[in-house]
Amino acid sequence: MSTSQHSVYDYAKDFWVPTTLGLGTIVSALWGKVGVLVLGLALATTVALVVVWIRMRKRARTEVHSREQQHVAALYYPRFRKLVGQFGDFVDTRTSDTLHYMVTNDFPLPTRDDLCKRLGTAPLGLWNQFWFFFKQRIDRTAPTFTELLAGIQEFHHLLGEYNNLCVAPIFSHLPNDTRASLTEQQRSKLNGFQQRFTIYLRDYMEFAKELSSALPELDHMPRYLPHSNPL
Repeated sequence: MSTSQHSVYDYAKDFWVPTTLGLGTIVSALWGKVGVLVLGLALATTVALVVVWIRMRKRARTEVHSREQQHVAALYYPRFRKLVGQFGDFVDTRTSDTLHYMVTNDFPLPTRDDLCKRLGTAPLGLWNQFWFFFKQRIDRTAPTFTELLAGIQEFHHLLGEYNNLCVAPIFSHLPNDTRASLTEQQRSKLNGFQQRFTIYLRDYMEFAKELSSALPELDHMPRYLPHSNPL
C-alpha cells in the first residue's frame, strides 16, 4: 500500500490526536479549563471542516466521473446499435449472400458436403435467432454506461463464436484438396463474402479500440477478433 495516501483516520491518528494532546497540555497549563474548552471547540471545528471538504471533493469527483460515463454511453451506444444491426447481413435467412446459403446451395457434391460439415451443426436459423433477439434487447435498452459495457461483451462473444465456428473453418482451415476442387466462380463468390465480413470486423474492432481508450476503466474491454484470408 502506498504511504503517500492517507485516510481521514490516518490523519486523525498521526496528526490531530498528538497535536490535540500536546496543545491541550500547553493550554491547560497557561489558561486553565477555559482555554482547553476554546481549543477543543476550535480543533473540533477544524476537523469537521476537513471531513466535510474531503467528502465534498469525493462527491464532486464521483459526479464528474458519472458525467464522463454518461457522455461515453451517449456517444458510443448508437454506434454499437448500428454495428449490431449490420451483423444481421451475415445471418439473414432471407438472403442468398450469407455463407450458409452459398455453401448449402451453390456447390455440387461432394464439395458441398465437405463445406457443410465445416460450418458446424448450428444452422443459419439459430445464428439468426441469436442475433435477432439480442438486437431487440439492445434496441429497447436505455443507452446507459452499464448496459453499453454488458452489451459489448456479450456481442463480442457472439461475433467471435460465429467467426470461429463458421468463417474460420471455411477460409482458414479448408483442406488443400477441397480448396483445389473449387472453380474460379465458386472461389470468387466465397471471397466476396470474406471481403465483406473482413471489412465489418475491421469497423467493429476500430470501434472497440476507440471505446477502450475513452476511459481508463475500459482498457480491459475486448477489442480484437482474428480475421481469415481469402481462398
